[in-house]
Amino acid sequence: MSIILLLLLFPLSQDVYATPSIVEFKATIITDTDDYKVCYDAFKEQYSCQETDNDEKKQSTERFVFHLGIYPGATKHDVQLRLANALDIDVTDVTLWDVTITFDGGETIQVKEKGKRSNS
Repeated sequence: MSIILLLLLFPLSQDVYATPSIVEFKATIITDTDDYKVCYDAFKEQYSCQETDNDEKKQSTERFVFHLGIYPGATKHDVQLRLANALDIDVTDVTLWDVTITFDGGETIQVKEKGKRSNS
């Protein structure tokens, strides 16, 4: 009787899904007043677009990338909104989006377009 109860409580086959991880993240976002560059590469251990040995910079960049909450299948619009929110900028102030995000499963999201305030 107890074996049947255990089988009911713990099915033999459970679907377990791993959360895809970002393995490469490159973003250049240009507004009327500022330029933002964020680079992260899990394999090359590159944490910024400029070479740095600052461990605090590495940790903050990694934290920034993973707290964006971007997953495979996200729309370009969702990526733009999440980045703008994280950087505390208005989406309408952006003149250029150049973002490439690669996940460990191989899926890539690219946002390469001029913003709404672009002159051309």
